This record gives sequence, C-alpha cells and structure tokens, in this order.
Amino acid sequence: MSHLRLGLTAAAIVLVGSASAQLSFTDVSASSGAGFTHNTGGMSNWDYMGGGVVADFDGDGYQDIFAMTGGANGVRDKLYINQQDGTFSDEASGWGLNAIHKGRGASVADFDDDGDLDLYVTSAGPAGGGSGVSGQHKLYRNDGGFFTDVAGPAGVNFTTTNGGGVDGDGNGSCWGDPDRDGDLDLFVAGFKNTNQGNRLFRNDGDGTFTDITVAIDLWGTTPISLKSFTPRFADMDGDGWPDLLIASDFGTNRYLKNDGDGTFTDVTDAGGLGAAENGMGGFVADWNNDGLRDWYVTSIWLPSFNWTGNKMHYNLGNHLYDEVSQAVGVHLGGYGWGTVGLDFNHDTRLDIVETNGDSGGFGQFSGEQSYLWLQNPDGTFTETAVAVGLAHYGRGRGLANLDIENDGDQDLVIFANDEPVTVWRNDLIVGTAGPNDNWLRVFLDTSADDALPPNGYHSEVWVTIGANSWMRPIDGGDNFLSMGELSAHFGLGPFTSIDELKVKWINGTETVLTDVAANQTLTIAAPGDTWTDLGNGKAGTGGITPALAGTGPLSDGSLNSLDLTDALAGSSTALVTGFSQLGAAFKGGVLVPNADIVIAGLPTGAGSFSLPFLWPSGVPAGISVYFQHWVSDIGGSFGFAASNGLQGTSN
Repeated sequence: MSHLRLGLTAAAIVLVGSASAQLSFTDVSASSGAGFTHNTGGMSNWDYMGGGVVADFDGDGYQDIFAMTGGANGVRDKLYINQQDGTFSDEASGWGLNAIHKGRGASVADFDDDGDLDLYVTSAGPAGGGSGVSGQHKLYRNDGGFFTDVAGPAGVNFTTTNGGGVDGDGNGSCWGDPDRDGDLDLFVAGFKNTNQGNRLFRNDGDGTFTDITVAIDLWGTTPISLKSFTPRFADMDGDGWPDLLIASDFGTNRYLKNDGDGTFTDVTDAGGLGAAENGMGGFVADWNNDGLRDWYVTSIWLPSFNWTGNKMHYNLGNHLYDEVSQAVGVHLGGYGWGTVGLDFNHDTRLDIVETNGDSGGFGQFSGEQSYLWLQNPDGTFTETAVAVGLAHYGRGRGLANLDIENDGDQDLVIFANDEPVTVWRNDLIVGTAGPNDNWLRVFLDTSADDALPPNGYHSEVWVTIGANSWMRPIDGGDNFLSMGELSAHFGLGPFTSIDELKVKWINGTETVLTDVAANQTLTIAAPGDTWTDLGNGKAGTGGITPALAGTGPLSDGSLNSLDLTDALAGSSTALVTGFSQLGAAFKGGVLVPNADIVIAGLPTGAGSFSLPFLWPSGVPAGISVYFQHWVSDIGGSFGFAASNGLQGTSN
C-alpha cells in the first residue's frame, strides 16, 4: 500500500507493484482472534438474529468489529479492537460494554459530531427471559476509549411504547440526515403490527432525540403493516434529500421519497419496487455504472410457494426502477439475509456477496452456502463463492465488509445465528497490488463544515480514468442487522493513476483532486477553514498548557507558519505531524496525530517557537494534516505537556 507523505518542503506519492493475484478467501476466524459462537438464549424471532458492525472506534486508522453474542450463558457482546497485524483483541470490558443482553442489530454513526464513532444497538432486553417492558435499546456514546450508554436520556431506548410484547421490538437501524441540518437522525426498523416499531428519531443537536414518526405522518401513505428488517437512507434521485428504503418481510418492502419539507411519500408501488416476497437484507450501490444508486434486496427462492428470490432494482431516475435480477443472474440465492456490493476482485465492476441459511420449516435451506456473484463484462453475474474459498455454510445473518490489514482488498465478517461467527480474509492482494489488482479507498472528513453530516454521509465519490467513470456512495446503511466500514472502495484493474477524483458532498459542493496515484487509502476533507483548533491540550508544571496556531493558506508554494506559545521556558519540544489522528486514551484523551513525521529537539526559548515552511506544489485540495507539539516538562506528571491539536486543510 502507498501513502501520501508530506515533508515540510516536498510532497510525494509512491506506487509499488508486484505480480497479479487471483481472488481467494481464507477463513481466519481462529487466527485473527475474532471468531466466537453466537447464542441467543431465546427471544421472539430468535432465529432471525445475529449481527454486528465494523468501524474504526479507536481512531487508529484500522477497522474494529463489534458483534452481538446473543447473551446466552452470561456472555457479553464482543468488541474486537484491530491490533494492526491481522489480529483482534476483545476489549469490550475495558470499553464499558458489560451488559449481558439479547442483542438484535447494530449501526454506527458519530451522532454527537465529536469526531469519534458511536454505536446504536437494538436489544430484546436482559438475557434469560423477556422483561415485558420497552426501553431496552442502547446508544453507546464513544467517549474516547470508553462507551457510555446514553439511550435513556437521549430518548432512543424504545421503539414501542406499549411494552411491545415479551421482549419489545426493534431489528435493524440506520443513520442519515434526511432534514439536512448537518447532524445524523436515526431510523429503527420493527416487526410488530401497525408499524409501531418503525420509528424515526430526529437528532436535536444537544444529545437528545425527538420521535417525529407521528408528527410527520410517516406512515400516512403506507396502507400496510411492515415487517421490517433493513433500513437505509440514500439520495436515490440526486436531489440532495436522502430517501428512506426498507427491506421488509412478507411482501412489505417500502421506498419512501423525501419530499424536502420534513415529510416522506410512499412511492414503492409506483416505482416498481414491491416485487420481493420476503425482503430481508439490502444494499445500495451503482452496479450498472450509470451514476445512479441501485437497490439490491435479498429474498427467498422457493418456487413451490411462488417466492421468486432476490431483487435487483436498477435505477431509471425520478424514483422509477427496473427489476432485473433474473436477467443478470442474481435471483437464485436460496434463503437470503445480509448482503454487500463491492468490487472484490478489483476488475472495476461491483460484485455481490450474500449470506444464507435457515433450519426452520423449509429444510432444504439447512446448511446452505453463502454466495458470491462476480460481475461479468456484459453486466451479468457468475456465482463463485466456494470456488474462491468463501466456503461458508449454515445460518448466516448479518454481513459486514472491512479491510482488516489496510492492504487494499475488502475482507468480510459473517455474523451467524446460534452458530460460529466467521472472519474471511480476501487474499487478492498479498503485500502489494499486482499489475491488474489496483485499488483506491476513500474516507471522508466533514469536521470543517458543521452543515455536512459526519463522515460524509450521503456523499458520492467519483473516479475518472480516461473515458471511464465510477461512482461509490457513502450512505452507512444497514445490510441486515449489520454495517460495514464507512469508505468508498474502488477496484481499478490495470490503472495505476486516476485522472480525477471528485467528492460530491450532499450540500452540492465538490472537492476535486487530479493525478491521484492508485493503491492508497485517502481521507478527503470537506471544504472549510484552513486551520481548525481541535483542542484537548494537556497542562504541565503550574498548569501551563502550550498553544499551537497556524497561519497561511496551505496552497501551492505558499508560505505558512506553525506558532507555538505558552510553553515552559527553556524546554524543548517535538512537533508531531500525521495524515490521520489518534484519540489516545492513554494520554488522557489528548489528540495525537499518527506520527508520519516527527521533528524533535526544537528549543522553546522564552516559551515559544515558530516554524515557517513552504507548502509544496501539487498537493490536492482537501487533504488534512494534523499537528501537535509535545513539550518537555520535567516537573509535570507525564514529563511532557501537550499543545492543542491543530488540523490544516489544503486549498
């Protein structure tokens, strides 16, 4: 993998190549340390459950895994922190995740816009039996290395107000910004009658939420009772207002158009989206490469019941769709659950993976395999899961994608129901990309613009190479009780350089980078202030906290300066610079840039130090760089005092 490396006088992009590889998967559940057996211990619809999420919870640039255990036998949920060497360590207890409960589904978002990712978990209550009351769901606020459950005071611990039966309601959940106020709202899918468990919570921006389901008459144009599993907010028509898609059982899939005035209109039938007899999981992506988001929904293939399998809805524009699953060859999926659409073999075309299996009344689905459809040049798909080593059989439910080792290809976690949870490493790239296996992975940073939702939710990332263009959206929706990493991933085939990389933010602004090297992970910042004070300095002797400020435009060839003041006189300091940031709990939550560059031994003199530098030419706009000074302070408790963190964004 290559990285963008910035010196104080130069910038460089480095590309490393090797021989081409063939797509293959390896079950690394045991060796990675992230495998375990799920066991619900019993709940209503217990055989539907089994999920988790992937996210970089500790901010170290590597994806972590949260998985619900089901709560049986006194086992708490798992939080597998990525150890950056292909392995994981379960640190749930240290992060405060000690509840033993019957978890249903989970989703991830920075709901309080403080820079770290929070966790929402739907729950059927304590293990060992139903509680008979509502209010079991959990909103874990990430406090920099520790989760605090704030669901109760935030107002999102319930989805039914009448107790909801033995163990309440609530399946999948998703986050989005349908009102475009810059913070993320929450939708929770439910299975009970009269749509009571399907709730939309507006983020009020102060740590609390308001249930606006009735106030906006959300179900006023929906005459049926939903049996919902998998919701997702996505701007399907490109008007800047995210719509709401819900994969639901028993023929109750719903597609709600955002009217742009705080309300939604159900256009499911008019749009041609009501064909799935048993909607379970779903994913939104641009499979036919026309620049529009499509919707794939898993469903059951059982001709004896007239159940016609999965549905692929190709977007025709203006909320109209063409259902093409049989034409492209992805309808025969057995008893489908979680699904993901990604380019697993890096040939520039999006593929589909789906997990399956059931041991209920239809015995033919017991021990069924998971499926992987690779897209062919003509737009059809060929199923290849077992042939490429993705030999998973059983009761798969949730499904999440991640790049475990940051090597460029996408790996998988299959969350199962009362069976082992498995981790599958994609071995397409071993070390470095081959001549036909090139890639790009993009994360988005909206911290400089409060009007944009965190992590670039609802944005589109476009890559153009010659006459070819590909679009990947970042929507952060539910796959089925689960969710993958918040990145836009591109397989680039033989292309080692990108002519244009464009981010279309949900507010209509754009960030454009040119001549970008392949085979790297980039974080692109939204337009905003050149210099952002991130705070969180750490005081030294006598309460002295150094202060860091930046001046200059950070544009091609410009003169800029990093200015340290209020440091201990007569000390020395080290300037730490990096292209990502680490919230280091071991240093009291102080921001620490990942140390791409460290310049030590800088004298503070009377307590200040200024470092002028030329910003190199050719650095794309929107690249964020993080700075912090660590000043020697022999009398302090740590021996060092830390300045505030400082973010600089190139122009």
